[in-house]
This record gives sequence, structure tokens and C-alpha cells, in this order.
Amino acid sequence: MVFDAGGLTMEAGSPLTGVTWQGAAPPRTDYELEVEATRLAGSDFFCGLTFPVNDAHLTLVLGGWGGALTGLSSLNGQDAFENGTASYVNYETKRPYRARVRVDGERVRTYLAGKPLHDIDTGRRRPSLRVEVMASRPLGVASFDTRARISTLRLRRRQPVFSADFASPADLAQMEFSDRSAWEQGAAGKQSWLELKDASDYRPPHRSPHSLALVRNLEVEDFALTVRAQQTGREYGHRDLCLILAWRDAAHFAYVHLASQPDEHAHNLFLVDGAARRRLGEVRSKGVDWGSDLWHDIRLEKEGAGVRVFFDGALALDVVCSEPLPAGRVGLGSFDDTGRFSELRIFADAANEAGKPPAFSAGR
Repeated sequence: MVFDAGGLTMEAGSPLTGVTWQGAAPPRTDYELEVEATRLAGSDFFCGLTFPVNDAHLTLVLGGWGGALTGLSSLNGQDAFENGTASYVNYETKRPYRARVRVDGERVRTYLAGKPLHDIDTGRRRPSLRVEVMASRPLGVASFDTRARISTLRLRRRQPVFSADFASPADLAQMEFSDRSAWEQGAAGKQSWLELKDASDYRPPHRSPHSLALVRNLEVEDFALTVRAQQTGREYGHRDLCLILAWRDAAHFAYVHLASQPDEHAHNLFLVDGAARRRLGEVRSKGVDWGSDLWHDIRLEKEGAGVRVFFDGALALDVVCSEPLPAGRVGLGSFDDTGRFSELRIFADAANEAGKPPAFSAGR
């Protein structure tokens, strides 16, 4: 291999040549990778970009299996030739090609020359690596019996449009509450949180959660929300915490209800649309295990008409609405229980951060 002003040149190997990142551990989700690669000579893949996806890895192959195949290896144990991700591109020798990978939670999207290639739900299709590229972990690029140049390789963490650790009064000032007296700030060691400690003295116009904490001055349509949460109430079927989305006003919004046991009124995505909340998804076979004094990692993904929620990395809810939920505010809460929230992050490609009128009539 040779480094020069043009980048990194990888001579043809027997059969592979590659380079692997040796620095600090790269992010495993919520990031983008960009690579510009050129086939200089040879007829097999000139770019095998291996990257992390949560606790696994995946490889984007450009020009494999005779020089044209473009796909992802491997999914559910099948490589790009057989897993349905293959497309065929007439790659020209000595012409640079730019590819991009985006990892959002369980979802992997890839692009070539700005055009979408793949959109993969790795919660349903488990990523893995072919043995030949194991040495590329956690992040690397390789070529197969082909001389290639890598002129660009960039990694960018996706920056949240909103972030709060609830460690200072300024964090609390970013939230609007249905009843401020029901919430307080807490901390132990290095962890801080927003705590819903009592039932709220708030009665919504229609049957829906009572205790709400909305992010001020932020509207999003498609987004991902991550938060750590701890349920502090007693165990019973509807023991819950909630995530609020698509909030337009107190009579028009949606919420995710995460509960111990599912039924017609629990553990689902619900819509409040000028009437009492109604369920949007099918009743699931099981809820979530909150446990006692346990923190859980929760991720909500809203894209188009789909809403998915992961609880400690496992899919907890997966709902496809009849039409997309509108843009709106987001937040945290509970129907009528107690709990703690920490490390709230919201990721979105577009966000409206204009000032919003008070969400609650009392302006709390």
C-alpha cells in the first residue's frame, strides 16, 4: 500500500489487500460513512467497506463477483450474491465512485453517486461478515485481487437536534410540563435524570396521558429519539412510561405506551385526534419487563407511516399507520405512573425550531 497526495493505493492482493482503523472505537449507530474509491486495475471488488452496526458488522461491496456486483455482505448468513441486495454497475476503470453509508439504530441505508442503493432493517435481517474480511473489523476497507485507490474515507457522527442530560436547570428549561410540580431533577454519581415523582394535577381534554414533559420550540416529522428510562412505580399490567410524538395540541397528538402487559389500551401506539385515544397497532403478545431499579435503553424511530420502538435493543413495537403522522412536538411522560428519564437525544434531518405557543392552558 502507498499513501500519497491522491490517497491510499492498495495493490492487488492474494487475494485481499486492506486497511483497518486502529484508533478509538468508532460509533456503532447514528453515524454516516463516505468513501471515494477507484478501480485502477483488476476485475473484482475495488471497495469492500466494513462498518459496525450495533453489535455486528456489515460490508458494502462495490464491484464484486466479476466486477459489477454491488451489495451488502452478509445478511442472515447470506452474502451479497444471494441475499437480494445485489445490483450490477458497469464500473469504469480509473473512474472514482463515491458511496455513502448511514446507520440509524437498526436501519442501514447506502447510496452510490447520491442515489439510494439499500434500505435494510437489520432487526429483521441479521448482519454478519464473510470470513475473508474479519480483519477489517471494526472499520476498514479492502480490495479483492484488484488494484484500487481510496481517495476519501470520512466518518461523521449524526448530531442530535436536541440533547438533554437533565443535569442543570437549563435542561429543565427546555421542557414544558403539564404539571411542573410533579417533576423534579435528580442525580446519583455521574448520572442525572428528570423524574416524574407524583401524579400530575392535569386533566387532558380527552382520555390520554396525564403527565407530560414536551420539548420546547422543536417540531419534527421523521426522527429518531433515544432515552434511558427507569420505571419507579409498582408492578401491574398497565405499569408504563410514554413517549410523545406528533403533538399539535392537547387534543391532537400520538404517544407510545410501553407497558408490562399488552391489551386494547396498553403497550401500543395511540392517537388522540379530538377524541379519546385509540390504538393504531395490533395487540402484541407481550409487553416490556421494567424490573425494579433498572435503567433501560429506549429508541423510537418514526419514518413515514412507520413507528418502531426498541427496548434494550429488542423490537418492542412496530406499527405502520394508514397514513403518516404529522410533524409535531415530542416529549416524555406517563399515563398515571412514575419514572425517570435520562440522556434524551433527538435526531432528525429537518427540524422546525421556531417558538411555539404554550402546550397547556395553564402555561406550566
